[in-house]
Amino acid sequence: MSIYNQIKKKKTTSEILKIKRFLSMTVLLLGSLLITYMVIVENELGAIPLFLIITGIIWFVINEIQINNYIQKAKVD
Repeated sequence: MSIYNQIKKKKTTSEILKIKRFLSMTVLLLGSLLITYMVIVENELGAIPLFLIITGIIWFVINEIQINNYIQKAKVD
């Protein structure tokens, strides 16, 4: 059994969604900080910070959809 499956079994769905939200916002923040640094220092945008920002936004949106679906299921049950 993998470590991921062991962790997943110990945590509830709401805890996992909160962790994913935190990680997606961390990736977004890191990309924003890197892009700010690169613009100040090099006066140009970089591909990696843009990739981090886009990845963070997409991950955050997907996670929010999952959270909304989880809340809707909890209300129905």
